[in-house]
Amino acid sequence: MRHQVLLGEIRRDRFEPDYAWCMADGENWHHRFELDDRAMEKYMRGESIPYHGEKGWFALLWHGYPVGHGRGDGSQIKNKLPKALRRR
Repeated sequence: MRHQVLLGEIRRDRFEPDYAWCMADGENWHHRFELDDRAMEKYMRGESIPYHGEKGWFALLWHGYPVGHGRGDGSQIKNKLPKALRRR
């Protein structure tokens, strides 16, 4: 149990949100993306998810529950799931 949640870090002059923040409050993020079962499997393996739309950080939800986050570049959402949690 934690009393605090790490929001993120400044890396290369930009803010990168932390996985813990997404899991604690992902359903309230401005950018959300609902994963279907196939996309969820890809995400859990550490793969990128095809997506055409906005750029920025997304909370990834599965059946309404936050499962992680990723960074959209306009053509895909790059996986930011910690490597220790990925499936092989």
